[in-house]
Amino acid sequence: MVRLTELRKCHRLGLFHNKSNSMRIYFDESGNTGSDLLNKDQPLFALASTCLENDAAQRLVQPLKRQGQTEAKYSKLKNSRSGQAALIEFLSAPELNLSTAKFSQADKRYYLITHLVDKLIEPTLYENGLDLYARDAHVGLTNVWYFTGKSIFPNGHWEKVLSAFERAVRCPTNSTFLHFDETLTRAARVTPFDSRDFATGLLMAKGRLEEFIGCYRGGVVFDPAPDIFTAMIHRWMEQCPGKFSLIHDRSKPLARNEKFFRALIVDAPSRMIGYGERQVEMPLRVRCQRRFKTDTVFVVPAI
Repeated sequence: MVRLTELRKCHRLGLFHNKSNSMRIYFDESGNTGSDLLNKDQPLFALASTCLENDAAQRLVQPLKRQGQTEAKYSKLKNSRSGQAALIEFLSAPELNLSTAKFSQADKRYYLITHLVDKLIEPTLYENGLDLYARDAHVGLTNVWYFTGKSIFPNGHWEKVLSAFERAVRCPTNSTFLHFDETLTRAARVTPFDSRDFATGLLMAKGRLEEFIGCYRGGVVFDPAPDIFTAMIHRWMEQCPGKFSLIHDRSKPLARNEKFFRALIVDAPSRMIGYGERQVEMPLRVRCQRRFKTDTVFVVPAI
């Protein structure tokens, strides 16, 4: 049961927009390239959200608009002193704080490496009696590969291994799986002696990509957008009780992953899932925002 003190806190912060105690959260993303995780032009995926009411949001954004614009564009502001000053004033507005606005981003290269560790290294280590999830060892190993992969597989071989893995993820076929195995074999031949333990963890997955990632064909597993959206919703769930009205424009990431989001907002008892301190509440507390048309605003529907 929702505690009365939690409801009073949310009312005090002005987060409810209607009598039904439903909070409206507005989302928008930038830099989504799906599973193209080594995209050099867009290395980051960013997501911003706010629960500000429309009048307050319009008042803050109006000074950022230039003549003839219906919405503010960073490209029109970044190169002029007046535009930069307007941006600083906007970002400094007291209305924008941890209670009314939240932001998150993903380094796509790091995200790809997390899947390399999770999908290829973790299963083989588990088969040999090592629990990589214990005490968040998987996070530490991901950091090792992210920062020192070029030392484990020197002379450009680390980039080739990552590229081959991304290719296998985006186009999971026998040909791409074989190409990854061959690329990994060549990389392992030049691994320094003191890095062989790290290379061995990955080499144990050689010849098993069909088993480890073939099962994800047609899925959304390697697109960072669903993970970032879900994590952002959890941040709002931690702040206030009850269900949200989640509002978004016509977003390709959300449209592409609609079935995935539907599965996360089923009508089921709430429970915590995850490992150690990395636990989250499921299902997501999202309800439909029905007053917007789906041809202008993307809606995450409730089941």
